[in-house]
Amino acid sequence: MGTFRVEHRSEAKAIIEAVRRIRDDARILEEARRSLSRALDLLGLEGTARQAVTPLLAAATSHGPNASVSVPTSFWFN
Repeated sequence: MGTFRVEHRSEAKAIIEAVRRIRDDARILEEARRSLSRALDLLGLEGTARQAVTPLLAAATSHGPNASVSVPTSFWFN
């Protein structure tokens, strides 16, 4: 079993929190429709977390005003 480095843990937490905020706060999607960069700034993301969330945020805004972020029921495939 491998170890999970501390910086990876903080990046993972930042990504999880960003996804939660995108899902719960309509203002994030509204801002992303105007400017992805400003929306990512509102989320406080930088580095790897910013790069990881950018395509998700772009996809969430590409389906019109009723876009939503889908949350899978299981992360791992059985």
